Amino acid sequence: MVLSTPQLVSVLLVDENCQFRRGLETLLKFYTDDCYLQFQIVGEAASADQALKLAAEQSPALVLLAMELGQTLAGLKAQNYRGKVLVLASSRQDEAIYRVMQDGARGGWQRIA
Repeated sequence: MVLSTPQLVSVLLVDENCQFRRGLETLLKFYTDDCYLQFQIVGEAASADQALKLAAEQSPALVLLAMELGQTLAGLKAQNYRGKVLVLASSRQDEAIYRVMQDGARGGWQRIA
């Protein structure tokens, strides 16, 4: 199915590593150029507190969340966050990804940093 109008997806990047956040932003911008999805970075956070504040203010459709900040999920649930959360694991952490998915994440993948 091809959409004639690109779908805008607001994204919150949550990772302690600024360089990794820059890389994600670059990757999303690259795919926005040639895709029916238009990714818009609405905020970046290096901590759970920053992420919760930005999620409440911006209501992003998608949160890309570092596994190390997985405790953010509980706060998002408490705020009744309705978007989707994808967890980024820094190594093969199948059990940890499974746990955060039980806590509400929609999925996870291994990042190469």
